Amino acid sequence: MSRAWRGRLYVLLPLLLLGIDLLVAPRVIVRDERPQPISAVRLLVERQLQLGAFRSHPIRVSIDSVSDSQYFASIVLAKQNALVVSGFVSAYDPGDEVTIDIGAFTSAVFQKLKRVAPEELKRFTKFINEKHASRPGDVVEFELRLDPSVRNLFPFDRLFVAVLGQGTGKENMDQQVFESIMTRIFKRAQQSDILNLVVPVIGYNHTDKNAVELRYFFRSFLGAVRPSSSPTTVWIDVYSEWPTVVLESIVASFNTALLQTPVDAEIDSFNRHRVRGLYLMLTLCLLSTSFVIPLTWKSVAAIALAFIPVYFGLEAALAPFLIDLSGRSQLVITVGAYVALALLFPLVIRWKSTDLFKRKRAS
Repeated sequence: MSRAWRGRLYVLLPLLLLGIDLLVAPRVIVRDERPQPISAVRLLVERQLQLGAFRSHPIRVSIDSVSDSQYFASIVLAKQNALVVSGFVSAYDPGDEVTIDIGAFTSAVFQKLKRVAPEELKRFTKFINEKHASRPGDVVEFELRLDPSVRNLFPFDRLFVAVLGQGTGKENMDQQVFESIMTRIFKRAQQSDILNLVVPVIGYNHTDKNAVELRYFFRSFLGAVRPSSSPTTVWIDVYSEWPTVVLESIVASFNTALLQTPVDAEIDSFNRHRVRGLYLMLTLCLLSTSFVIPLTWKSVAAIALAFIPVYFGLEAALAPFLIDLSGRSQLVITVGAYVALALLFPLVIRWKSTDLFKRKRAS
């Protein structure tokens, strides 16, 4: 056997790792199913419910109050949690900068920060009071800097301020403000690698007959969800002090919106796809490299160390361009990009900086 062909045996190493992975976790396909409807009785008893996945994202519902000492204590250990709060802007002219007025839920968050993190309250208050070029439908992001002990009491790393118009809920509905807000919230959550996203029923006031319709709110919420290879756990946060009749209305509205919102058929995904995809792409990369240079254990180690960070970084680089595409389009483009990376990687490793920046000689 020639040295070149002996070297190509190294190509089988990632496939060996893939085989071990399949033996340990034999499940290949993860099929996304429609979440379960909310049961009002179970929610009142258990306080938090797991409904299942919707377009690859786990959906959960919680009934509590931000003033509670154990508010979302179940996600304390997770990093990169985000909470959605609401703000309002008055009439504006295009190009004007405006101040944001806070809503009732945001006021409750202010009170919570006042108790547990006064310095962060000052920063957040200053941020809110600044002039913003924000319009109804925008989402403004604020990064919290909480000490670990404080974060145990308020386990969030970012606040997404959803900007609504000062008009009635119906006026915001007519301007499709909620659709814009939900789309931007989920886009920001993906870009910031948020693990847990908590979404209260923003813009809703049960005493206001002109408040946003709950079915419309949840249709906007579910319609904005897009499949992702890095799913975010999405929490619907229901205020525990609302009357029982309001809770029943919220549950019925969500369940109706869930039936009215289609589940994309193409959002089945491969189990452990990032790791298993790495094994497959590294195999292809080593195979294509073997036709360019002889493979030795040193060259294989160097190629793997160079390829793996690029492989994992490519997904983040593609994310902004894929966010608004269907699950099938995302899959086709992503696979094409990874295959191209694996096949063209040998050309990259052969580049020399002296050749890239060599000046042409004058004739």
